[in-house]
Amino acid sequence: MTLASLEQALGGTGYYASTTAPEPALPFSNSVNHFPYGNPLGLSYVDQKGNVTVQNSDRPYEHIREAGTMEQIVNEYLRSAEGHKFIQYAQSRGNNFMELLGVGAADLGENVVAAVMHDGEKGILVGNYEGNDFYSRVQQLARQYGIDSKAALEYTLTHEFGHVAGYDTEARNEAFIKDYFIERAAETGGAERQKYMQLAAVAEYREQEAERTN
Repeated sequence: MTLASLEQALGGTGYYASTTAPEPALPFSNSVNHFPYGNPLGLSYVDQKGNVTVQNSDRPYEHIREAGTMEQIVNEYLRSAEGHKFIQYAQSRGNNFMELLGVGAADLGENVVAAVMHDGEKGILVGNYEGNDFYSRVQQLARQYGIDSKAALEYTLTHEFGHVAGYDTEARNEAFIKDYFIERAAETGGAERQKYMQLAAVAEYREQEAERTN
């Protein structure tokens, strides 16, 4: 089922129109092959045992603090109903997740929200901490697409775990999470359905932007 056909089946919710954004899409990044073979960016991450690593940082205490915050955000997502649903959806499609060695914060450039830095098999998930913290960037994303901050946070983490599930390009990843959001919209009702219709529309817009720019 496509977003348009779902919208029609639900009586024309109007969220399909929100695929048009007034400005260029705020980019994510999957940063292939930056880890673990040396990283030129300021970086800190917390591994699965709770050990903290810092690389090339001119603000180590800030990066360590932000890495801890990001670890908490990701763990809360993975424990949530939303996180469980997405992981189950990805697994049901036969996807093999790369090994996530840790979660942290890195200087990713002004316009990036988050990234999975990996070598194809193992990696770390990082929020951007260059100029603004991760939450500030999520709020910027929410304003850009006219969604609330909680929905924008779910979108961001779903997007990054799409990369963890093996979708290495932005276009393929956006198409995958778009289909997931469409399925969730079909399964839910009320405000929850409205949220997933909006998120599917954002993913569709971003998929089209990724295809146009590549």
